[in-house]
Amino acid sequence: MPPHLAEAFRLLRRGRHICRDNVRVFRDLKQHRENYTMIFAALGYDLHYHPQDFFFLSGEHSLTTKSLQAAALFVFILFQDLEDKKFQSETRQWQATLTTRSFTISELPHFATGLRRRMMTNVGVDEDNLRDVISTLRKLGMLEMLSSGTFQFRSPIYRFIDLCLEMAERDDLILPAADDDSKDFI
Repeated sequence: MPPHLAEAFRLLRRGRHICRDNVRVFRDLKQHRENYTMIFAALGYDLHYHPQDFFFLSGEHSLTTKSLQAAALFVFILFQDLEDKKFQSETRQWQATLTTRSFTISELPHFATGLRRRMMTNVGVDEDNLRDVISTLRKLGMLEMLSSGTFQFRSPIYRFIDLCLEMAERDDLILPAADDDSKDFI
């Protein structure tokens, strides 16, 4: 039996992504990966290892809540903004610096256009509770707070990049129709 099974299961079941920053549990998952995979499969979960060096669970019992929808939309909007502005940076590859740069909450692009504002409102987020979304991402192991108004992403954020790329390849994705703000972009 892996020595940190209870802690790993508790964290992963809550949606946490375990990376090198979680030293004990991460090391245990790496050393006993086969055992963990079998145990979690028996419980109805799939243990995944991402090439960016982190673990996460999926399965029928996975956490799906309004707060996770808000977190996903938060990340998608931020990624779109970074993509739109990539030619303003020297590297032009925002993905490569995603975990080494910091973000200031007051400068985030989530309410910069009418369309973005409506999308955030549709998942229950306004400028007053945006920090709740950031807190959710912190609890999932996606980011760490550097100060009360600044954060930095951790390696598990690359899971959202994979999801964005996956969604971009889908041809059945229906985007919301723009109404009076047709000039707004996501």
